[in-house]
Amino acid sequence: GGDPPVLPQPRCRHDPGAAAGSLPRDARADGPPGDETAGAASGGANGSARLRRPACVDAGGRVAAAIRRSQVRHRRGGNREPAHGVPPARGQAAYRPWSLALADARRARHAEPGARRGAEVNRGSFYKTIFTNPLGIRALLWSKLPLAAFAGLRVARLDDSGAEVTLPAGWKTQNPFGSTYFAAQAMAAEMSTGAPALWFIEQSGAPVSSLVTAISAKFTKKATSRASFVFSDGAAMRAAIDQAVKTGEPVVFTARSIGTQGDGTKVAEFAVEWSFRKRA
Repeated sequence: GGDPPVLPQPRCRHDPGAAAGSLPRDARADGPPGDETAGAASGGANGSARLRRPACVDAGGRVAAAIRRSQVRHRRGGNREPAHGVPPARGQAAYRPWSLALADARRARHAEPGARRGAEVNRGSFYKTIFTNPLGIRALLWSKLPLAAFAGLRVARLDDSGAEVTLPAGWKTQNPFGSTYFAAQAMAAEMSTGAPALWFIEQSGAPVSSLVTAISAKFTKKATSRASFVFSDGAAMRAAIDQAVKTGEPVVFTARSIGTQGDGTKVAEFAVEWSFRKRA
């Protein structure tokens, strides 16, 4: 018997901070409405006009308008007011991605500074950078010529006249007699002619194959310190490559590399025979 129990009013999903109250037993109005202009809390296409009041005022001291139920329920769509009820600052531009796209489409393409994406790389300059850069030559040798990398060969110079390759002395390159092993000297001499050959081929832009067909050497003195092997006939090598490109026939070129120590003493002279041929 008695009146049924009165359940507490559930909290509003859009105002979790509101305290849950209790319904009067007679279900009659308990005093005037909270908003005289809104009337009862049960009408309107968008639900109650007293759904929520913003907890802030705008820059002019006016209380912002109440948020409609549809605006709070669908916060992710359209250009509605923010769900927290705070209007955007005055003078703040609205974010319209389509406007940015149109502005970008009207931008003059010729006014863009720098090279465009996808520009072709100068392979000749790229190869020269790889050969003369300390990190680049290390990476190249360890991946393609690990024995030369272990010996410590370095390209000190690479230009139109030829190339210079240095060979350190020490336990990695020594022979049983305390001087530099002849095979290590041959590696340095061959590289002093091979580096410009590859560079000239890349500069020509044609598919040219290169192959060492013969090598000879004359050793004049024991190499006991750091040596430099220099090839200085780059113009003749470039002419041989150009001839192979024009004629399509193999062209043989003999490149001479001279090795000297730091004091200018000549230690060896190598003749490396190269064969250049244009690939089909």
